Amino acid sequence: MDLQAEIAWKMDRHPNKYTMWHRAALVGALVAVQDDQEWYRGEIPALLGHSAIITLGDWGRMVRKSMTHLHHLPDQFHQMPWQAIGVGLRGLKPLGSAIS
Repeated sequence: MDLQAEIAWKMDRHPNKYTMWHRAALVGALVAVQDDQEWYRGEIPALLGHSAIITLGDWGRMVRKSMTHLHHLPDQFHQMPWQAIGVGLRGLKPLGSAIS
């Protein structure tokens, strides 16, 4: 079973077991989050009121989710390294302050 399927199997089998309370959503926390009906591993780099920015480290993208959509990431997925690799092009830099 691949990583994505394992996370989905675990989260779909016990959805209430991993419910995250608002107070547990801290910058740096590892979370499970559903986006487009798929489960992903992520890390919280920023909190914005009642929502959080989540870095999906296995996919190299970020999403913004309501606190009600955050779940504790099962322990077995904490030690696995992220599957995406950050890259850049030499001599190029973004026009603005953010990279998209």
